[in-house]
Amino acid sequence: MKYAGLKVEDKLSKISESIVAKQATDLLVSKLDDIAWILNLRGSDVPNTPLFVSYLIIRDDATATLFCDQTRITAEVSELLTSSNVSVSAYEDTFPHVSSRVSQGGRFWLDPGSTSVAAFEASSVDGSAPLKAETPIELMKAKKTEVEMAAMKSAYLKDGVNWAKFLCWLEKTLAKGEKPTEVEVSQQLETIRSELEGYIGPSFETIAAAGENGAVIHYRPVPESTSPVTLDNSFLCDAGCQFQEGTTDITRTVHFGEPTSWQKECFTRVLQVRPCCTHQL
Repeated sequence: MKYAGLKVEDKLSKISESIVAKQATDLLVSKLDDIAWILNLRGSDVPNTPLFVSYLIIRDDATATLFCDQTRITAEVSELLTSSNVSVSAYEDTFPHVSSRVSQGGRFWLDPGSTSVAAFEASSVDGSAPLKAETPIELMKAKKTEVEMAAMKSAYLKDGVNWAKFLCWLEKTLAKGEKPTEVEVSQQLETIRSELEGYIGPSFETIAAAGENGAVIHYRPVPESTSPVTLDNSFLCDAGCQFQEGTTDITRTVHFGEPTSWQKECFTRVLQVRPCCTHQL
């Protein structure tokens, strides 16, 4: 609740109202970020992302079952789930449970944009057909609570401090005549942000690109081919953090020397294109 603002049972109650309105009995949630949001839980099964491998079935009476690796459920999490009317079952029991519910007269609501073929097959036994429609979860997630908005602001303030320290270090390093590599710069950024309170880890692999490498989509420096950052070239850095309060993603392109007219033109052209692309969306 410290960072969520909404109790699990309140979210389940709201979703169950939609289930009833759709004349279904169960909603199978497959998207891991949806499950983490609904249950106010986070995990570490996915690199750089605080998610856990699972399925969640929400019923029309506002109860739910989480299907996951039960050995990883701590006593604290178990207490939270129980108090929110959420039971826990083994991950591999998900589809057998779905089929069993359908056989007993249940009808599942599945989001066609995020549900596997296996889930559709499991919910189509005995001639039953699942409801195929978008769920209300995305819109519920999009409407941030005051607590969530405050937490996000806090996360970006922390990352802002991180960036200020990082760019200050890089500027001073280059002024001394040193030429750190992209890999070394990435490592220094990680060292600085690891000192921040509530820092969990990066939200993606840092993109630290010197000179022409900045034009490579999702470029990632490796020791075997890393380039130096110098006063003569531009430097693009795209990095993000996972904090207890939320996720950040910040990109900056800088030049610590005197950019050439060609570098200025290239930077300006890219800058001019961005709003044009935005208007096309």
